[in-house]
Amino acid sequence: MPRKKGRKNEEIMKLVFIAIFILFLLTQRVRLIFFTNDRCEAAKTVENALIELKQAFGPRVEVERYEIHIFEDDPPDSPEVVKLRKEYGIYGVPSIVVGGKLINDRYTKERLLELICARFIIKPGACR
Repeated sequence: MPRKKGRKNEEIMKLVFIAIFILFLLTQRVRLIFFTNDRCEAAKTVENALIELKQAFGPRVEVERYEIHIFEDDPPDSPEVVKLRKEYGIYGVPSIVVGGKLINDRYTKERLLELICARFIIKPGACR
Protein backbone atom coordinates (compact mmCIF):
# COMPACT_ATOMS: atom_id res chain seq x y z
CA MET A 1 0.00 0.00 0.00
CA PRO A 2 2.66 2.64 0.83
CA ARG A 3 4.08 2.25 -2.68
CA LYS A 4 0.81 3.30 -4.31
CA LYS A 5 0.60 6.35 -2.06
CA GLY A 6 4.17 7.34 -2.97
CA ARG A 7 3.47 6.97 -6.69
CA LYS A 8 0.29 9.01 -6.34
CA ASN A 9 2.24 11.77 -4.54
CA GLU A 10 4.81 11.79 -7.36
CA GLU A 11 2.06 12.16 -9.95
CA ILE A 12 0.48 15.00 -7.98
CA MET A 13 3.86 16.74 -7.71
CA LYS A 14 4.40 16.39 -11.46
CA LEU A 15 0.99 17.93 -12.14
CA VAL A 16 1.69 20.78 -9.73
CA PHE A 17 5.05 21.44 -11.42
CA ILE A 18 3.42 21.44 -14.88
CA ALA A 19 0.68 23.81 -13.67
CA ILE A 20 3.26 26.22 -12.20
CA PHE A 21 5.33 26.10 -15.41
CA ILE A 22 2.28 26.83 -17.57
CA LEU A 23 1.32 29.69 -15.28
CA PHE A 24 4.85 31.11 -15.64
CA LEU A 25 4.64 30.90 -19.43
CA LEU A 26 1.26 32.59 -19.56
CA THR A 27 2.33 35.43 -17.27
CA GLN A 28 5.83 35.93 -18.67
CA ARG A 29 6.83 39.59 -18.97
CA VAL A 30 9.36 41.47 -21.07
CA ARG A 31 11.17 44.44 -19.54
CA LEU A 32 12.48 47.29 -21.65
CA ILE A 33 14.61 50.15 -20.39
CA PHE A 34 14.20 53.25 -22.54
CA PHE A 35 16.73 56.08 -22.34
CA THR A 36 15.47 59.32 -23.84
CA ASN A 37 15.67 63.09 -23.81
CA ASP A 38 12.56 65.22 -24.38
CA ARG A 39 14.50 67.50 -26.71
CA CYS A 40 15.39 64.70 -29.12
CA GLU A 41 12.87 64.28 -31.97
CA ALA A 42 14.07 60.78 -32.86
CA ALA A 43 13.54 59.68 -29.26
CA LYS A 44 9.98 61.07 -29.33
CA THR A 45 9.17 58.93 -32.38
CA VAL A 46 10.53 55.82 -30.67
CA GLU A 47 8.64 56.65 -27.48
CA ASN A 48 5.38 56.87 -29.43
CA ALA A 49 6.04 53.40 -30.89
CA LEU A 50 6.79 52.07 -27.39
CA ILE A 51 3.53 53.54 -26.06
CA GLU A 52 1.57 51.79 -28.82
CA LEU A 53 3.34 48.48 -28.18
CA LYS A 54 2.81 48.79 -24.43
CA GLN A 55 -0.91 49.27 -25.07
CA ALA A 56 -0.98 46.20 -27.34
CA PHE A 57 0.79 43.95 -24.80
CA GLY A 58 -0.68 45.39 -21.61
CA PRO A 59 1.04 44.25 -18.42
CA ARG A 60 3.14 41.67 -20.26
CA VAL A 61 5.52 44.41 -21.41
CA GLU A 62 7.10 46.76 -18.88
CA VAL A 63 8.78 49.93 -20.11
CA GLU A 64 11.04 51.85 -17.74
CA ARG A 65 11.69 55.35 -19.05
CA TYR A 66 14.76 57.38 -18.08
CA GLU A 67 15.38 60.97 -19.09
CA ILE A 68 19.13 61.43 -19.51
CA HIS A 69 21.55 64.35 -19.71
CA ILE A 70 22.55 64.93 -23.33
CA PHE A 71 22.62 68.68 -23.85
CA GLU A 72 24.80 71.08 -21.87
CA ASP A 73 21.88 72.78 -20.18
CA ASP A 74 20.09 69.52 -19.22
CA PRO A 75 19.89 68.77 -15.52
CA PRO A 76 22.50 66.25 -14.35
CA ASP A 77 21.59 62.55 -14.31
CA SER A 78 20.38 61.05 -11.06
CA PRO A 79 22.71 58.52 -9.38
CA GLU A 80 20.41 55.72 -10.60
CA VAL A 81 20.64 56.92 -14.21
CA VAL A 82 24.43 57.31 -13.94
CA LYS A 83 24.64 53.69 -12.75
CA LEU A 84 22.36 52.39 -15.53
CA ARG A 85 24.18 54.36 -18.24
CA LYS A 86 27.48 52.93 -17.09
CA GLU A 87 26.08 49.39 -16.78
CA TYR A 88 24.64 49.36 -20.32
CA GLY A 89 27.06 51.73 -22.05
CA ILE A 90 24.47 54.40 -22.86
CA TYR A 91 25.93 57.48 -24.58
CA GLY A 92 23.03 58.79 -26.64
CA VAL A 93 19.31 58.66 -27.22
CA PRO A 94 17.19 56.91 -28.08
CA SER A 95 18.65 53.78 -26.48
CA ILE A 96 16.75 50.66 -25.49
CA VAL A 97 17.76 47.71 -23.33
CA VAL A 98 15.75 44.50 -23.79
CA GLY A 99 16.34 41.52 -21.55
CA GLY A 100 19.40 43.16 -20.02
CA LYS A 101 21.07 43.78 -23.39
CA LEU A 102 21.53 47.09 -25.20
CA ILE A 103 19.91 46.81 -28.61
CA ASN A 104 22.00 48.42 -31.32
CA ASP A 105 19.44 48.24 -34.07
CA ARG A 106 16.86 50.40 -35.76
CA TYR A 107 14.03 51.34 -33.45
CA THR A 108 11.02 51.08 -35.75
CA LYS A 109 7.73 49.88 -34.32
CA GLU A 110 8.01 46.71 -36.43
CA ARG A 111 11.54 45.95 -35.27
CA LEU A 112 10.66 46.64 -31.63
CA LEU A 113 7.71 44.25 -31.98
CA GLU A 114 10.09 41.57 -33.29
CA LEU A 115 12.51 42.15 -30.40
CA ILE A 116 9.74 41.94 -27.82
CA CYS A 117 8.10 38.86 -29.33
CA ALA A 118 11.45 37.05 -29.51
CA ARG A 119 11.64 37.21 -25.69
CA PHE A 120 8.38 35.30 -25.15
CA ILE A 121 8.30 31.50 -25.00
CA ILE A 122 4.55 31.41 -25.66
CA LYS A 123 3.77 34.32 -27.97
CA PRO A 124 0.93 36.65 -26.87
CA GLY A 125 -1.74 37.68 -29.36
CA ALA A 126 0.09 40.95 -30.14
CA CYS A 127 2.91 38.87 -31.70
CA ARG A 128 0.67 37.38 -34.38
